[in-house]
Amino acid sequence: MKFSGSRRVLLAFVLLLFVIASVYGGKTATLPMKSKDWVVDAFDASGDGTSYSPGALPHNGGVYFYFPVDSGGITRLLYRYAKPYANHNVPITGSSFTATFEVVTTGNPIFNYMLEPSNTCVNPAHVRFYMDRQRWWEPPYPPTYRWWSNPVAFELAGTSSTMQLTVPLDPAQWMSVYGVYGNDALADFQGTLDDSFEIGFSFGGGCYLGHGVNGSGGTATFVLSNFTIG
Repeated sequence: MKFSGSRRVLLAFVLLLFVIASVYGGKTATLPMKSKDWVVDAFDASGDGTSYSPGALPHNGGVYFYFPVDSGGITRLLYRYAKPYANHNVPITGSSFTATFEVVTTGNPIFNYMLEPSNTCVNPAHVRFYMDRQRWWEPPYPPTYRWWSNPVAFELAGTSSTMQLTVPLDPAQWMSVYGVYGNDALADFQGTLDDSFEIGFSFGGGCYLGHGVNGSGGTATFVLSNFTIG
C-alpha cells in the first residue's frame, strides 16, 4: 500500500473525524456528544476550506455530518475540548478505543475513494480509528506521529448500518503513514499515547487509508453516538 506524509495531501484528500484526546489515570472516558464541542472543516481538492458546526441529535445524544456528494471535496469533524486542555500534553492511558456509529443512507450510494490519479488500488472504502501526536504537522512531518487502526475497520456500503467498533491500543494493531506498524516503531507509538493531540476516525480506500471518501447515487450521513477510551 502507498502512503503520503505531506500535510498538503492530508488536507486535500483526507476525510477525517477528529477528537482531542482526554484520558487520565487509566479510567474510562466518554467523550461528550454535543454540537458545540465539535466543528466540521470542509475542504475542496485544492485545500481551500471552511468551518461550520455539525448537526446534533438531541434524542440519542449523537453528532453527525454528511458525506460530500461526488464533488472531490473532503470533510473532517473536530472535537473541541475545553480550552484549558486543548493542545496540551494529555496522555492516553486506556487500553482500547470503542465507538458506536451509524451510516444512514438514502438511495443506494456508492462510496468513492479514487479521488486522485495516484489512487489506483482496488480496495473498498472503509472507516477506521485514527490518532496523532502533538506537532505532527511540523517539519520534517514525522510519519510515525500519525496512526491508523489496521486491520480494524468498517467497510462503507450502500445500505444503512449500525456498528460498534473496538480497537486495542496494541502497537501491532496500528499502522503509520508509510505502512510501518507500531510494534516496529515502539518509541514513537508510545510517544503518541504520551503526547497525544487528536483521535477519531479516518475515511479512505484503495491505496490510501485516509485520503477521503465521497458519495454518489444517493446520500450518506455518518452519525457518531458514543466514543469511549478505557
